[in-house]
Amino acid sequence: MIDIKFDESNVKMAAALLRVAPKEVRGAASAAINRTLTRIKSRSSVRVRERYLAKAAGIKSSFSTRKASSGNLAGAAVSTGAPMPLASFRIVNSRRGPVKAKVLKAGGLKPVKGAFFKSFPKGYEGPMMRTAKSRYPLKTPYGPSVPSMIENNQVVEQIGQDAENFYNKRFAHEVDHRMAKLLGG
Repeated sequence: MIDIKFDESNVKMAAALLRVAPKEVRGAASAAINRTLTRIKSRSSVRVRERYLAKAAGIKSSFSTRKASSGNLAGAAVSTGAPMPLASFRIVNSRRGPVKAKVLKAGGLKPVKGAFFKSFPKGYEGPMMRTAKSRYPLKTPYGPSVPSMIENNQVVEQIGQDAENFYNKRFAHEVDHRMAKLLGG
């Protein structure tokens, strides 16, 4: 979970402006929160892909957002999802030896015990594993889930710092914009 703290100068400015135009300050806070939620979604994708070999679309699609309004100044960007298929990462199928996979950018290819490469008529082509000694049923091996990749300490810390900085800048910008509009400038 990422908590965003207000910059002290923004708090003082908001307190002074609340006396003059409370609706404008609440609207500015709401707009800044919603824009920060979008930023969290995109920056999470960038930060996760710095460490893992995951695709941006899979990361972004795992997010659901609850937007803020001027009546409710709380928003949330929540990543949910099951483990991603190993085929979403880098897979190498050699003629000799096991199927190898690479999930982290910083590591090498690791053999996946019991995995083999299979093509199906419906279009899936990727690693499979047997669940019993018989030929079927087969199962798809999985890697980490998007929420677990985001929960990595380095990733969460970077996302949190970026979101806090962005929110404080955006709030100041929104207040300036709305006050200029209100004052006719």
